[in-house]
Amino acid sequence: MDFLNLSKRLYKTFLPRLFSLAVNKFSSVGDDGSWVNDVWLWSVGWRRELFSWESELLSSFLAFIDPVTPSQHVRDSWVWIHHSSGFYSCSSAYDVIHSSQVAMGEFLFRKIWFTLVPSKVSGFVWKLILGKVPTKEVLSYKGILPNDDNLLCCFCNQHLECVDHLFLHCNFASSLWNGIYAWFGIYSVLPSSCKEHLAQHSTLLRSRKFSKIRLVV
Repeated sequence: MDFLNLSKRLYKTFLPRLFSLAVNKFSSVGDDGSWVNDVWLWSVGWRRELFSWESELLSSFLAFIDPVTPSQHVRDSWVWIHHSSGFYSCSSAYDVIHSSQVAMGEFLFRKIWFTLVPSKVSGFVWKLILGKVPTKEVLSYKGILPNDDNLLCCFCNQHLECVDHLFLHCNFASSLWNGIYAWFGIYSVLPSSCKEHLAQHSTLLRSRKFSKIRLVV
């Protein structure tokens, strides 16, 4: 079990401040904890004493890794946690994907319609994640624009003007999002769809420090 995966994915990407303060940025599990009376205790080393707001980040980090408890005197092995047998199967993977999609839909519905924003904004975001915003691709599909018309993005004029490109992956849109993230001191990668982008904001800005930022963005 390698702590390096946590360092790169959670530690470095979502908590870059803690990552920069860690004494050993590429440590193993054995380097970041110990057994005390048959109980595993995490103990990550820091270059200095953490500030109060950094301690909040640490609490979030520990909440993530606390459920991970190493086993003594047992060899490491791969286990598929989504089935009681511990073995992977295509059917169990399908069940996981299907259930996560249903849960994600319900989660986004609450985030969109039960927030302190004008209803017209919620309506636009709802149409956005459903792909119903009248982009050139949508208008062409409905027969409003002829197929031989220019369907390229109105900003970059290089790619098909679809919802995800227009609001995320166009050079104009991506530079805008990167500027916003840099302004707030957040390090992230734009996901592939607007739906994933909305879900990312709900988790990326979960701490108390970023609660007001989440409402604005």
